[in-house]
Amino acid sequence: MKQLLCFLVCLGIAGWLRAAEVQDGVKIEFVPPPMEGTISLGIYDAEGKLVRVLRREAAVSEFTVALNGLVLFWDGKDDHGATLPPGHYHARGYAVGAVEIEGVDFLGNGWIEEADAPPIRRIEALGWSGSGTLLLQAALVGQSEPSRFAVVETPEVHLVAVPERVEGGFTPALSVTSPDGQRRYELTENGTSQTLAAYRADGANAAALYTKTIATCDRLEAAAPWLTFPDGAPFQSAASVEIPLVPNPLEQDRPGCVVLTATQDAAGSYLATRDGLPLCAISQTPHLRWVAMGRTAENLSMTLFESNGAVVAEFRAAHLERMMAFDAGEWAWPPAAKAPG
Repeated sequence: MKQLLCFLVCLGIAGWLRAAEVQDGVKIEFVPPPMEGTISLGIYDAEGKLVRVLRREAAVSEFTVALNGLVLFWDGKDDHGATLPPGHYHARGYAVGAVEIEGVDFLGNGWIEEADAPPIRRIEALGWSGSGTLLLQAALVGQSEPSRFAVVETPEVHLVAVPERVEGGFTPALSVTSPDGQRRYELTENGTSQTLAAYRADGANAAALYTKTIATCDRLEAAAPWLTFPDGAPFQSAASVEIPLVPNPLEQDRPGCVVLTATQDAAGSYLATRDGLPLCAISQTPHLRWVAMGRTAENLSMTLFESNGAVVAEFRAAHLERMMAFDAGEWAWPPAAKAPG
């Protein structure tokens, strides 16, 4: 407690040195819980419904600091920008400590092995550049027009973006032979996946030199058969998972729990409370189609999968119990008018 008070006093002195800010709305002032990390804070109506996310994974430095704690202002609006009706509202939140979320693997798309790889979701045609390089014409996540990529085959097979204007033209095909006559490439589809296979053109060895497959993954149900937990057991998604909380000594709390869900928005994927307060980012991947989470009884860490329709990314989340709830008080909207003078 003494360390927390000293910390707030030091930050408060720094705040006094800044120019004073005058803001309209409800001034919310609260003592943050004694846990290093980020703060998520929401406004709840009389029925306990989350109506506004005031702070999402915010650092203490994002708040104004006063002698009695951290300060921020609420303009009386909900998350859609509409002014809420007069009444009493509650501010509640969570401090999130050193939660560990680690990217594990990319699944279902042989072309994507790194986060910055082009998000190809479908190959439309094969062709050649004027210099004899194999090209793919492919649809990308988030783009309406197809793009072209050169296939680099040494030392590993990967893709490199090429200009729209390719010297020598581009003749679309599903099966092509290299200009030197050494290799043959075939693009096949079985309804749930696409495969590009490279063969020796002379037929001396019928085995493919390499294959690259894109599996359908725009829905969890389509990807589910090849998703597993770390121990190899089939992945079972859970709508929510209950996590124990660290007691908040400032509120003399008994140990409690928070119910977490995995969801996504335009900014990526994140773990949130059951009522929708974002607590912890999973990824910043745009154009996500779905995100799912699950946990086995033998493993306290959580397994997460997400997909943008081109690839499934796997994550592991550990130490989710490093969270602490806090109450930031009840506040009237609109605020009471100040007495003149």
